[in-house]
Amino acid sequence: NQDTVDEYEPKYGGEIVLPVTNINSLNPLIVSNRSYYYFSKLIFESLFEYDENFNIVNQLAESYSFKDNNTISIKLKDNVYWHDGEKLTAYDVAFNINTIKYSNEDTTYKKLWKSLVGNFNEADMDKIMEPIVIDELTVDIVFGFQFSHKLDVLTFPIIPKHIFVDGIENIDSYEKALTVDNYVPIGTGPYKFVNYEK
Repeated sequence: NQDTVDEYEPKYGGEIVLPVTNINSLNPLIVSNRSYYYFSKLIFESLFEYDENFNIVNQLAESYSFKDNNTISIKLKDNVYWHDGEKLTAYDVAFNINTIKYSNEDTTYKKLWKSLVGNFNEADMDKIMEPIVIDELTVDIVFGFQFSHKLDVLTFPIIPKHIFVDGIENIDSYEKALTVDNYVPIGTGPYKFVNYEK
């Protein structure tokens, strides 16, 4: 019967093996390989994501509101954990924004920001997005530019701050987070990375 639709419930456990074209890094913030971009979404999650109709929907964000035309307040989902057992916090979100701001001009998400916001020079970089941690699950983001795609620029993958910051968050932390070689993906998504065979 063609009208019969099989429905399946997700089950925990098992493994998935995915073939990808040759990639230079497993770092989701810098890799430009399209196939890894899609596969990385099994490992990493974003504040917001696109649904099947290309509408923006919440992913790690529980809720959000605009305080004014330039400031968005985001409440994260509670009880979200990294694959190593640490809890996701607003400090992770702030760290990601600061890392992308520090990254090279040709990195994936810096280019995305430029395409949505328009060209800006390095002197304006600190003003494009300023994260302010309110509490463990709340972050305000102040935008320095008037543009209509504020949620679109918040679709970058969130990586764990605690892996890259030793004491104080600084340039060394951002450089570690943007490394190409021997990057071990640790995310909050439905699949935990085990190994990659070139």
